[in-house]
Amino acid sequence: MNMKIPFPVDFRVHDRPDFPLYIRTTPVYSAPQFAHENVYRCINHEFAPEDVQNHVRHHIIRCNNRLAEYEGEKSRNERLSVVIPFAMPQTGTENVREMFEFVCKNSCPVPGMNRRSIEVIFTLEDMSRKIYGRKVLNVRVCSCPKRDKEKDEKECFSGNLNPPQGKKRKMEKQDKKVLMSSDHHELKEYSVTIPVVGKQNAQQLVKYAHDLMAGEVVKRLNTGNVVPFRKCLSKINTVNIRESQN
Repeated sequence: MNMKIPFPVDFRVHDRPDFPLYIRTTPVYSAPQFAHENVYRCINHEFAPEDVQNHVRHHIIRCNNRLAEYEGEKSRNERLSVVIPFAMPQTGTENVREMFEFVCKNSCPVPGMNRRSIEVIFTLEDMSRKIYGRKVLNVRVCSCPKRDKEKDEKECFSGNLNPPQGKKRKMEKQDKKVLMSSDHHELKEYSVTIPVVGKQNAQQLVKYAHDLMAGEVVKRLNTGNVVPFRKCLSKINTVNIRESQN
């Protein structure tokens, strides 16, 4: 789905209790290696002109419900979520519709999602945060949802043992071979010295390098050589940030 385009989500509960219920919406990374990290907005979108409170700027999900509360603090490295009261359905329907929207894309750089897949967890809770229900929705936020959808379907279909369009399948194999052969020249290791003002900015730069190399390892697990990238990851993990001596 596209960014800043409101979309509806319908909620329904059977045998609803008498006490108040709440819906918590939490974005998380779906890949196991990133599950421990919290989902935050990228710098560009976080500081874009917007009439919201400062702590809301870090959230990638917004709800149009005027009673929505945005919980979690990025400064304390907390997981962010949006909580709304679960309203009573209107007469003639069993569903309660709420409107949500995303304000950052999967392709945004660190500290954004950095091309990592996410899923949104909807939990039904009471005032003490006891959970009564849970639903998970896989999500991709991009500029051209139709194009990405067709691309995903094509990649999924290309794994079929009997695709009806044999010629197109053959062309895809040739393209992959070309990519692998040219990729051979990109396995050399480079060292870069960059002055950065602010320790937190320097830490973010190191984290970006770590995520970049980790992403390369994941992409090449079944198709390429991961040894140089694992070796580079080990070196990044031992990087010490020192104050420059002017």
